[in-house]
Amino acid sequence: MLETESGKERLGLRNPDSPVIVMGDSNTIWWKNAQSALPHQLAFDLGFPVDVLSTQGGGANETRLNLVRRVRAEPGYLDGKKAVIWCFSARALTGTEEGWIPIPL
Repeated sequence: MLETESGKERLGLRNPDSPVIVMGDSNTIWWKNAQSALPHQLAFDLGFPVDVLSTQGGGANETRLNLVRRVRAEPGYLDGKKAVIWCFSARALTGTEEGWIPIPL
């Protein structure tokens, strides 16, 4: 979805009808103000906007919890989804204080 800001078109990060979800920690949205984050590049390469579920930190667990919250809050959210791209820092693999908790979808 293109948004207009000060006469400039900007790609919104909330696109629930997109077949692609990008979820992750802050690595997902670095450079978002410059329209140069990972979701912007993916949208350019794919030819359509992606939906973004991002959090500051919590790459191992909080990002997955965000997906569960979205699915519960918006029935049918996963209908038509073709791919989920999960982006997080490598330190989330071993440096998560609480460890990787089971999170059923």
